[in-house]
Amino acid sequence: MHPDDHLDDPETIVNIGLEQPALLFIRVPEPKSVKNRMHLDLEPSQPRDNDVARLRELGATWVDDHRRPDGTGWVILADPEGNEFCVLMSGAEQATLT
Repeated sequence: MHPDDHLDDPETIVNIGLEQPALLFIRVPEPKSVKNRMHLDLEPSQPRDNDVARLRELGATWVDDHRRPDGTGWVILADPEGNEFCVLMSGAEQATLT
């Protein structure tokens, strides 16, 4: 998730699922411009870099790297059809930051 996502605004988000995996839908101000507007942010159960390597072995392609020196951030990958998604830090990795 990005700091600009306004997760405290109930008009902006819909969180589906009480168990993992949960889906978080966030409204964006831009109009739909392409066929596929869904974008998933995945929080893996294993370390992020391990999951990125696993997903690339399964056919995902590298799009962009938003990892920061402190370990925060995300990696953007695309599925074989070009749909982009982000891989975040795992919950265990996030816990080490607090």
